[in-house]
Amino acid sequence: MKTVVFRILILLWGLFLGLLSAELVCKFLDLRSASHYQKVSGAISRPSRIPDVRFELIPGASGITPGQDKVIRVNANGFRGPEIPMPKPPDLFRIAVLGDSIAFGRTLDEHEVFPYQLPALLQERVPGRSFDVVNASLSGRDTWEEVALLEHRVLDLDPDLVILQVCLNDHIRFPPPDPSRRRGAFGERPWYSYSSLLDLLDRKSPRFRKWHVAAAERLGFDMRSPGEVLQDYALDMRHIHNIAPNWAAWHPQFLRARDLCRRHGATLLIAVFPTARILNQADADSTIPELTDLARNNGIPLVDLLQPFRNAGQPVLTDYTHPNAPGHRLAAETLADAVVRRIPALRAD
Repeated sequence: MKTVVFRILILLWGLFLGLLSAELVCKFLDLRSASHYQKVSGAISRPSRIPDVRFELIPGASGITPGQDKVIRVNANGFRGPEIPMPKPPDLFRIAVLGDSIAFGRTLDEHEVFPYQLPALLQERVPGRSFDVVNASLSGRDTWEEVALLEHRVLDLDPDLVILQVCLNDHIRFPPPDPSRRRGAFGERPWYSYSSLLDLLDRKSPRFRKWHVAAAERLGFDMRSPGEVLQDYALDMRHIHNIAPNWAAWHPQFLRARDLCRRHGATLLIAVFPTARILNQADADSTIPELTDLARNNGIPLVDLLQPFRNAGQPVLTDYTHPNAPGHRLAAETLADAVVRRIPALRAD
């Protein structure tokens, strides 16, 4: 009996060493076209301790989110982007952006995403001032999470302006993270982003991924794609354009954000990003009419990117709502103009 157990252990050890060797060989060959894998960590997000916030970025981490090859750098405050000087210099006008995957820009390089373009654009429009930005956005966040983050972390950074980025899925609350499931903030675990051996088998064998997903799920791993995760959260086109069932619970969050900003001497501005469906509706003159009316009636500056995107003369979306690089540039320029026009502290200069 001992001999059989010993032979099984030897067999398993040999199998492990064989797989490890194969992974190292594939990784070595793959590094020629993916050298950034040498310098990034495999995890950039973790469960958040902030009430109402599901996930947050790991301070000081860098990594690649599944489904893309863009390295995300995370500063010491746990936000994407450069380090944030604290205390804030007295002559600095600070902008904080709270949003989801649009403002986070997970499929784009950092410099292409609209929050990071704002300081330079505002500097051009107001030469006597200096600007910086805190991008406190993360893919998958809803408005409840963004306002909770504003209260518990962002306002401590002393922003002068808070831009709350809104799209037409923010009115649907995401469920809290399930600690019994092993899934990150971006949906499926990044098996094929970090294992060159799995990636090779996936490309060479059409049936491999199906088998691997089934096996991993039996072991308790959540192997759904990001699209499947969103579908399970009922964020499909049948739901996101119908805000009526959620408006009573959703709209107080904007008033709460306004009041939090006012108590800290900051101004709240809402930036609304349209969907492809709204862009194609010729009779639509507002992405979210209820939110437009709420902002107007409660003294909250609002920038609706519906008309600028509609008049762009070129494609500005990559899918149903996420802007491409030209879309982000147009959004940044539109917002910079609105900030200068509508924020009294800048108009005075």
